[in-house]
Amino acid sequence: MTMMKDIWKSHWLSFLFRLIIGIVFIYASLDKIVYPENFSDQIENYQMLPTSMVNTFAMVLPAMELLTGVCLIIGIATVEATLIMAGMLTIFIIALMYATISGINTDCGCFSSHEGSHPVGWDRVIEDFLLLVCCFHILLYDKTQFLRKLLHLS
Repeated sequence: MTMMKDIWKSHWLSFLFRLIIGIVFIYASLDKIVYPENFSDQIENYQMLPTSMVNTFAMVLPAMELLTGVCLIIGIATVEATLIMAGMLTIFIIALMYATISGINTDCGCFSSHEGSHPVGWDRVIEDFLLLVCCFHILLYDKTQFLRKLLHLS
């Protein structure tokens, strides 16, 4: 039991989670950046945002995914990036649950903005929940606070 606890609290595990989540978010952002109109359509399919906000959300979200993913991988502002990611994941979980429960037949918009790529469902909710757990681990155990070390704050 102690060994499992030591592994769970390991900064190496936190580093691995940073890499995984960073890569996932960067990968998720790329197609949305290249095809913002398709991503905008997918956001609209969720029927959760006013139409006037859909395009803005479709432009801002992928940029945030890319920026926070890069920050996690290189170790700059990891706490801030992780908090933003945790917020995004919480919103994604709520949207996916809403669409699944409401029977909205759409793609999740997770990694591709093209129809038929990743339909909404409980598997997507679980995936995002697991990423959220990884975010909490990073917030609790990450020791690589590059910016804080650079500014001599830690």
